Amino acid sequence: MRIGVGPRVLLLCLLAIFLPACERQPTDVVDTYRSFYQAATQGDWEGLTALMSPRTMAHFRGLGGRLARLSHYQGEVLDLVFYRDIKLHQPLREVSVLSRQEGKVILKVRAGPCGEKGPCLEKQVIMVRQAERWWVEPEVLGGMGSTNPKEK
Repeated sequence: MRIGVGPRVLLLCLLAIFLPACERQPTDVVDTYRSFYQAATQGDWEGLTALMSPRTMAHFRGLGGRLARLSHYQGEVLDLVFYRDIKLHQPLREVSVLSRQEGKVILKVRAGPCGEKGPCLEKQVIMVRQAERWWVEPEVLGGMGSTNPKEK
């Protein structure tokens, strides 16, 4: 049975529409963070926010909503939280797993010149596993209103 030209064109159009929606998310915790860092270096805020945990994004949306109400802002509330023109310019040097717990990993991240032109910057990053994928869960505003309360 042969498919006519019309159905072929329709099939190609459907594939063009639905295949990008099926884009695979990184499944490894380190790969997820690398994708997050790459999005940050490229100024890709949609890619960056797509890798932040739903809890973090709910926090950012709530914070942006409160700021919008106080300032009578009518635009996108996340614009009040994120400075979208900023990009990271430090090369990512190393990402390693420091500890693992059920549904949570703490990564050690090293970035920067790491040599004569400057020091290595080291940071611990919390990753959480929800809905069968890894998410970045950063501390918010230097710990104020953090989505990651300090564990005692």
